[in-house]
Amino acid sequence: MILKSGIFSNLFRVIVLGAIIICTVNRSYGNHIIGGEIGYTYLGSNEYNITLILYRDCAASNALMFDDPAKIFIVNNFNGVVDTILRIPFPGSDTLMNLAANPCLVVPPNICKETATYSWNVTLPSNTNGYTIIYQYYARVLGLTNLPPGLVIGGSYEQNIPALSGSLTNSSPVFNNYPPTFLCVNEPLIFDHSATDPDGDSLAYNLCAPLQIPRDTVGFPLPSTPVPFIAPFSAQNPIGGDPQLAIDPQTGLLTGTPTIVGKFVVGVCVSEYRNKRLLSTHLRDFVFEIVPCIKSVVASTPDLVSECSNLTVNFDNSSAGAQYYHWDFGVPGFTNDTSNLYSPSYTFPDTGTYTITLYANPGSECGDTTVSEIRIYPVLNAAFIAPDACSPADILFTDQSTNTYGTIDTWQWNFGDSLTSSLQNPNHVYTNPGSYSAQLIVTNTAGCTDTFFKTIVVHSPPFVSAGNDTLICGLDSIELKGSGNGFFSWFPDYSISNSTIARPKISPDTNTTYILTIVDSFNCTNTDTVNINVINSVTATAGPDTTICYGAAVQLSGSGGADFTWTPQTGLNAYTISNPIASPLSTTTYLFRTFTGSCSSTDTVTIEVKPILPFELSPDDTICKGSTIELSACCGTSYNWSSPNGLQDPASSTQMITPDITTVFTVTIVDTSKCPVSRQGYITISVAVPPVLTTIPDTSVISGNSIQLYAFGGGTYEWLPAASLSDSHISSPVATPDVTTTYTVEVTSVEGCKDFGTVTVRVNEDVVIIFPNAFTPNGDGVNDFFKPFVSGDFETGVFQILDRWGQVIYESNDLTAGWNGKSKGIHQPIGTYIYFLAGKSLLSGLPVQRKGSVTLLR
Repeated sequence: MILKSGIFSNLFRVIVLGAIIICTVNRSYGNHIIGGEIGYTYLGSNEYNITLILYRDCAASNALMFDDPAKIFIVNNFNGVVDTILRIPFPGSDTLMNLAANPCLVVPPNICKETATYSWNVTLPSNTNGYTIIYQYYARVLGLTNLPPGLVIGGSYEQNIPALSGSLTNSSPVFNNYPPTFLCVNEPLIFDHSATDPDGDSLAYNLCAPLQIPRDTVGFPLPSTPVPFIAPFSAQNPIGGDPQLAIDPQTGLLTGTPTIVGKFVVGVCVSEYRNKRLLSTHLRDFVFEIVPCIKSVVASTPDLVSECSNLTVNFDNSSAGAQYYHWDFGVPGFTNDTSNLYSPSYTFPDTGTYTITLYANPGSECGDTTVSEIRIYPVLNAAFIAPDACSPADILFTDQSTNTYGTIDTWQWNFGDSLTSSLQNPNHVYTNPGSYSAQLIVTNTAGCTDTFFKTIVVHSPPFVSAGNDTLICGLDSIELKGSGNGFFSWFPDYSISNSTIARPKISPDTNTTYILTIVDSFNCTNTDTVNINVINSVTATAGPDTTICYGAAVQLSGSGGADFTWTPQTGLNAYTISNPIASPLSTTTYLFRTFTGSCSSTDTVTIEVKPILPFELSPDDTICKGSTIELSACCGTSYNWSSPNGLQDPASSTQMITPDITTVFTVTIVDTSKCPVSRQGYITISVAVPPVLTTIPDTSVISGNSIQLYAFGGGTYEWLPAASLSDSHISSPVATPDVTTTYTVEVTSVEGCKDFGTVTVRVNEDVVIIFPNAFTPNGDGVNDFFKPFVSGDFETGVFQILDRWGQVIYESNDLTAGWNGKSKGIHQPIGTYIYFLAGKSLLSGLPVQRKGSVTLLR
């Protein structure tokens, strides 16, 4: 709605400047308000009671509660400034009563509407333009049928307080009734939507558009606009209907018949006039929920009943909501053809078609009536005959149904094997034995139907066996081996002892086919045949002689009669069949005997067994790299060797090879001298890498000194000559040669591969050093110092004394001073000490070392 005095143009300026409104209020989301209105009452002395009425859907699962507090803005129409903000606490809510406009309809479930009335007194000074009171919210209820789908908007309730001159005052109109909580679809609406004006002003009513504000906009109040109805709906046609919703402009009577189920927002405006002058307009909007409604009383029976067995009918009553009933069975000329029972029985006087009337709660405001038809045409009986039979069975089904009224005009057969027919007397073939439930449904021209069932048994043919075909000698007789369940009959009745038993004796002199027929207790038959071939002699054929290799097998192929024996049994997997498997270990002649009854014959077959030459290969071996080894294979007439690197003569039985790496050699041996046989073998020659010997270079030593030799690269070592060595079987022996000596070392790997080396030690005698083995540092001037006696040109490098823990307790490069038995001025205890001297010969330039032990005594 558009307010006077440019209120919203000024209001926008106020909001932008942020002079008054500095916070967001009444911000609520989700399903919330479904309607409301705002009004006022003048109390005197410029005091007004402001009243806000809101409605919410309490049946919705996501409905929010009422605002607490509700914020109401009072805007001065003179300058558009918000003079006052009322924060009215939540006063509590009331649930509106669900009442159907038609008392004969049932209130639908899940209808719940609540209302809350906020009220507050405020003093407003008189001005020349009046005031506007505004309540706005962000979340109008969602999913309204007459607004665009998915539309999310807020709502606005606004009421103008006009400025009146002199002592005149005004209060807004008050609607007399709460809006209806629901409307029933296709039910007429007549609702008193009138209002009362406290000042006695004239009122006029019209349908108008509810107001909206944008959602998620900061700050209140905002300029409002009418909600955007979607076609065919509008403010004057908010719910459609036939007739459409309309309001009487003078009385406020709201009428119409809704025809669409849904939720519709509707606005009703009441305008107050004083002396033909419009003072203000009061708006209430509300969401009308239009739902399907059911009658509280429903009379119901089957639409059409056909009674085809007798004149008495048991009536079904499917009515709902009624407490008492009245039936009229529609017999012409009868007045006592009635009943007040819930589900009565009635015997009609004659056949015919009758109209049945059922009254539910007759005579009451909400009673209901239903009419149905019944046809009385007894008697129709369905029946048929059909015999049991043997499979496969072609059975004639003969209709024997009887009918009193009308004519049977349809037959519907179901033979129990998923096949059907609509003939009166059909033939049906059952291909499999079993029990089948056959059904016949017949219908006559009076509309009667009857059903008849009968079990049809299709028997399996009896089991029969005439035995296996047989070969007999013409000099003999044999017994037939018939079997089965029932009565036996053999044909032809020729050379047979008894043609009606299972195992008669026969003695035919020519080839004969006998037919056995079995008849069981259900008179079902089945047949089988047996061929009897007659011979007067047999000829044994054992097959040709043959040759096999030792360990091989051959299948013998005897023929000539019905039964067989082979001798000897040695090497045979069976001896009473015509074609046993023979695997003799030596050359054998078998006697084959065949016979049919008294007719017999013999033959022989020889199996020559040839020996197989042995298969021999040289064993796997390991050689050192660079060595040569001979491979050999035996015994065959030809050989074929192969290896990854090839061979010079692959057809030879022996091979001389010098592989660099471990190699697998393959040999194929073929023997064609006796038994053609080809065999393959493998020889693996592993190649070990020879050790690589590393020794110290040739060296020199002063006569009397020792030097340690070193050799690396093998598993075991052997040094020669061994006389001047500490150990000739280790890798690093100590050598103390008296004269220059060349030592030879042989190293052997774990695979047995060897390598050799030499080390020459030259012996020099230009420096002689002698150490005493004891001294007595007791201060008596005799043997108080420990020092060596040196002959020759010798340059001292270092002279050290070490205690038994290996700690250096004396060190000097001057051999003339000697050690006095002290360390750091302290006498050392009696014991054995280690000396070490290092230097070089000035004559040869060779290093000289001495190491030993000395005993300190006192």
